[in-house]
Amino acid sequence: MKDRYGRTLATIEVDGRDVGDILIGEGLARPWTGKRRPWCD
Repeated sequence: MKDRYGRTLATIEVDGRDVGDILIGEGLARPWTGKRRPWCD
């Protein structure tokens, strides 16, 4: 899958678990809402 700029998009899994979900669950990442958020909130 590619984004509108031609960059490759991927989902990474470890032991069948989505790494993004793991990072969000541990508070190390935020889910993408489709818009920018202030970096210092």
